[in-house]
Amino acid sequence: MDAVWKNRAIATDVSLKVRSEPRCGGPPIVPSECLGGVHIHNKANVMSSSDLGNARLRVVDLETTGTDPDSDGIVEIGSVDYVVEDGRLRIDQTFEQLANPGCPIPPEASAIHHLTDADVVDARPQNEVVQAFQEQPSAIHVAHNAAFDATFLSDNPDDYLCTLVVSQKLLSEHSKHGNQYLRYALGLDVGEAAGRLPHRALADCYVTAALLAYLLTDETVDERARSLIAELDRCEPREVALSPEAWIDISNQPVIDTVYRFGKHRNTPWSEVPKSYLQWMLGQGEDAWDQRVMNGVRSEIHRRRVTAGLEWSNSPPTLLGTDTAARRHGAGHPWS
Repeated sequence: MDAVWKNRAIATDVSLKVRSEPRCGGPPIVPSECLGGVHIHNKANVMSSSDLGNARLRVVDLETTGTDPDSDGIVEIGSVDYVVEDGRLRIDQTFEQLANPGCPIPPEASAIHHLTDADVVDARPQNEVVQAFQEQPSAIHVAHNAAFDATFLSDNPDDYLCTLVVSQKLLSEHSKHGNQYLRYALGLDVGEAAGRLPHRALADCYVTAALLAYLLTDETVDERARSLIAELDRCEPREVALSPEAWIDISNQPVIDTVYRFGKHRNTPWSEVPKSYLQWMLGQGEDAWDQRVMNGVRSEIHRRRVTAGLEWSNSPPTLLGTDTAARRHGAGHPWS
């Protein structure tokens, strides 16, 4: 087969315009049994209309030829839209299109999503598919690992609600946080994804959409989210309204591992790792470790210094990740 590859340009930014709600002072959430046909195990809640307003939440997933947006291309885009009506989530529309990436699909990528050159040779060029995707109504974009999908779409990952990071922050009792793992760990009913091949764009969107519904409605997650935002904004959890900007701010908080997961002290809580080893790790430099590992080291050293009276508890350590202080106080929001 002689494949013709062309038009590798990636589309320009999308401006997200969403009504911003005050974070504190919202009324309490109200109970419900299911959301838009997606049943949620562990009795769920529907948000108050003041939490997300009339927001449109677009769950996005891409399949690509690799992981580098500068040299790899998009082969499929999928999305599932949730709309919030009267405080309830409802699936409104879906998007699913193959794209010609302008370069061959390596077998390593095909082994994940099972798409080959033959599947996309007659598809529209990726820039046209991205444009069609972006012509949908404005929405808050949601992705499981937003840093990956947003970068390929030339978007700012900081403007996305990342269900991966939110899960890592609010479901830390789970050892893994991939959407397929959480699908089974949480007992999610993924609806349309049940009969689809995993790691195709729309199938993964349905799984992430079910996870999103769980995160937005589960009582335990709700309490943890409100506590986290209350700590950031120095107010009481009962005063917190989980607006779109609040969820995005959770997405942008540094993820801290509570357990050292490899090496000499594998599966040891940071609180039990010897001081000398923590100091050795810190001395290796930031580039020697994953951000989550370095954040764990810094947080544990800070905790011990506070306990010993050497630091104030209100002077937190400098963690690696996005600084959202300006975002949380109203500056820099794409919809402000």
